[in-house]
Amino acid sequence: METRSRLLFVAADFPEPAPCAPLHARGGGWLAEGDLVWRAQRVVGEYQGEVHGGRAARSADAYRAGLLGDEGWTVVEIYAEDHTDPPRRRALLRRVAAALGLDPRTLSIT
Repeated sequence: METRSRLLFVAADFPEPAPCAPLHARGGGWLAEGDLVWRAQRVVGEYQGEVHGGRAARSADAYRAGLLGDEGWTVVEIYAEDHTDPPRRRALLRRVAAALGLDPRTLSIT
């Protein structure tokens, strides 16, 4: 699904994100690996599949997102329904466009 998510953004004319890319603190220390990373804008898209559904996994994900946020990264969660439900897909694309500082009118958001 990470690949499907990457292709969703590419098809909508977004800059292509780096897949499975390391994320670093402003001081250079390693923080995590992101599913889809737009490094220059410090935005990461994280696909949340079924393995992220339990309490422990959600807690770990929230902690990690907090650490990334503390270091200036914007974390956007992506779900399967964002691919299958057109209103959710459009909302996701608009949300990521805003995080990247892109004008949604220049993108193919359908």
